[in-house]
Amino acid sequence: MNIFYFYKVVRLVDQDLQSCMGGSGYIKYLVNKFVSPRKGYGPLCVFSTLALAEKFIRTNRANGYFEVLQIYSCQIIKSELDVIWNPLHRIEKVELPKGTILASSVKLRECVYTTKET
Repeated sequence: MNIFYFYKVVRLVDQDLQSCMGGSGYIKYLVNKFVSPRKGYGPLCVFSTLALAEKFIRTNRANGYFEVLQIYSCQIIKSELDVIWNPLHRIEKVELPKGTILASSVKLRECVYTTKET
């Protein structure tokens, strides 16, 4: 098992940490516990650097996405797949934001950035 450390962007919804891209395939993330995609979906997406995860948030907020977003450092198990699947279509890795890493499982570690004002 190849374990690596990267950065995951999540939505904060009623104290739940959820996939930042909603839809029927969203999952709830847990701190210090590996989670995997729902059946028929996946793999999960993380960013290779904190700077790229922050850029993703800035781009989405500029496009009108105003939910509370957070970035967690995370541990992953890399996926052997090179496309993202859902029941309706597949997304080639070349269509994903720069620095996207595909993971079969993700474990959030520590929140390192939030758009929520304290």
